[in-house]
Amino acid sequence: MRWRLSVVIFACTLVGIAGAGGWYASRQRLRAPIDLGTPGRQSQAFDFGEAWVGQTIHHVFKVTNSTDKVLHLSGVHKSCSCTVTKHRFDVIQPHETVEVPVEVKLGDANPRFASDVVLLFSDRDAVALHVQGQIIGQVPRSLAFGEVLRGKPVTQSFDVMGSSDERAVLSDVQYDQRYIDVQASPSAANSRDVTVIVKTKSEAPFGPFEDSLSFRTNEKESLLKRVMVSGTVLRPLEVRPARLTILLDKAHARDAANTELEIYSPYGRPVHLDSAQALPPKMLSLGTPLAGGANLKLPIRIVAPDEMQKGVTRGVIKLIASVDGNVYPFDIEFYVWRPQ
Repeated sequence: MRWRLSVVIFACTLVGIAGAGGWYASRQRLRAPIDLGTPGRQSQAFDFGEAWVGQTIHHVFKVTNSTDKVLHLSGVHKSCSCTVTKHRFDVIQPHETVEVPVEVKLGDANPRFASDVVLLFSDRDAVALHVQGQIIGQVPRSLAFGEVLRGKPVTQSFDVMGSSDERAVLSDVQYDQRYIDVQASPSAANSRDVTVIVKTKSEAPFGPFEDSLSFRTNEKESLLKRVMVSGTVLRPLEVRPARLTILLDKAHARDAANTELEIYSPYGRPVHLDSAQALPPKMLSLGTPLAGGANLKLPIRIVAPDEMQKGVTRGVIKLIASVDGNVYPFDIEFYVWRPQ
């Protein structure tokens, strides 16, 4: 069964997710056996294409001793603990063909999977068996939501693989931060679509957030899946850009450059600019705010006085703005570069 997992954030803070696993028998590709009569190190690769995380890949390699002497297997080396070999021989008789069944359990690792099994012989060079492919349906290790608003849902979705006899439900949902509420349930009784709703409480802070969410996709799973979640809860008032860099085109005094700052409410509330000051003085001239409502644009003229040194000069614009009666201070750094 394939599930489609939707992750919803309410009040812009965290997420939820799910993952599961099933059994998978890979398609067999007919290939000539590896000929141990050929001198040197031999190898053969099997590419299973795409398979779901949690599934099991089965493939049988064949090895032929085309020589007139007995070959002795001295050991088997595996590059991944997820790989099991089920060979039943220690020696290979002359002109005998033996099978090397390989079983791989696909975990929640790198999407591009590769594993090697090396057969070591005491009387010839080693033989390398290579299994590779693409793992799909993985639970992501992290989800980044960028800038989000309180009270506005933001969703991310991905596929999760589960067995056909299980309902699409999450269990043992856990999260770290005390200001997050989580609900998870199918959207309908027989739905394959699991919706995870994460809602910030009233005390959730503005600014960057990072949390982790743990869960099982069914009660049979022994280990919890864990996903890191991050983003930024926008404040009721924001300024952009957060930093200004001005490049003067000419080297002589009294050069000028024009730019602007945008003071806005992501929530659409009326914005008021209470004060604006540039430090050091005489470097920057602030104009009259343009437009109004939820978006103000503050024209800025940066002037290089005669005494301004060449190279980079640093300053700061101190703003005080308000929305819905709440006052917010901002310090916007600016850098003016005057050519040598």
